[in-house]
Amino acid sequence: DNPVHVTTKVKEDVSSLRAPELGAAIGRYFRQVVGRHDDFRVTAFSIQNTHIHMLVEADSQDALSRGLQGLLSRLARLINKHTGRSGRVWRDRYHAHELTTVAETRHSVRYVLLNFAKHGGPLGIDPLSSATWFAHWREVAPAPTGSPVAKPRTWLLREGAYKFAGP
Repeated sequence: DNPVHVTTKVKEDVSSLRAPELGAAIGRYFRQVVGRHDDFRVTAFSIQNTHIHMLVEADSQDALSRGLQGLLSRLARLINKHTGRSGRVWRDRYHAHELTTVAETRHSVRYVLLNFAKHGGPLGIDPLSSATWFAHWREVAPAPTGSPVAKPRTWLLREGAYKFAGP
């Protein structure tokens, strides 16, 4: 199976996901779920003000649907708890795009890990993403421990996107 780029947006009345305590709590949550499910894995993420980008792998369409449903449901509860609100968090169903080529996968990795800069943030490693643990930066070594994401198993994310040129 191929990796999938997933984007999910919050409703307009949800405060910024990058608020200091909330962003850190979401990052800790990703760390907690790594390795819990063998058939569904988050391999990269970035938390933005109004949305979250993820690169995920799943062993089947059913595993992808179940994995995302569980992940997003628990994230919604966490967000509501930290913001003192109740009700729906996500604007609508997530958007999922299957990655099928080396170029598209390389582009998606860069897009997810460097997304904060695209939205006006500073260039460099975004602390509210999994970029700190990314193994393929040309000039920055990954953090040695504490990764909040699973190691990729698909060829495209494991090595294909980096075989011909770095991110």
